[in-house]
Amino acid sequence: MRTLTRATAALLLCAAAGSATWAAADDTTDRTMKLMEANLGKGQELLSEARKEKTNGAKLDALDRALYFLRRAHSTSPKGEADASAVLRRDVDATLVRALDDQAEIYYARKSLSLAKKRDQEALAIDRQDARARVLADLIYQAESTDIFTAYQGTIAIQRIRDRRAAVGIPLRDRGLTGRR
Repeated sequence: MRTLTRATAALLLCAAAGSATWAAADDTTDRTMKLMEANLGKGQELLSEARKEKTNGAKLDALDRALYFLRRAHSTSPKGEADASAVLRRDVDATLVRALDDQAEIYYARKSLSLAKKRDQEALAIDRQDARARVLADLIYQAESTDIFTAYQGTIAIQRIRDRRAAVGIPLRDRGLTGRR
């Protein structure tokens, strides 16, 4: 009889430990979901503020702050397949891609192609089917493969830029030019 009670006690102890583990895991998931919701809410708030700004510089500043919170929400998202976490993760991903697209478009308009390309690639890594990011990737590729400078910038400035590009790595003395004294 004694062995039966010990075995029963051992089983009860294992069951209690297992339920405590499940409760702790469930509590951790709840905290993670709340943290993700808070970061998403703050990111969406800052994203809506960015759209109200008048200048591109102010928009970029607000988008940087929004991206901070949206990236935190994306990195803390649980990878489980629970309905609530999957829906919230889709919301975080969609909002993050939208903010990255907005920032990439501003950088593209400013002719900062390297920054536009980074933001666009980050958006495409999250959502390969995003139409804005795919179109922007094509525009960036075209701008990189052709000269993005136009005649509106002045022909002398364009010629200087082309000369600098052609002479990369060649010392001035080898090109027949002397340095300033």
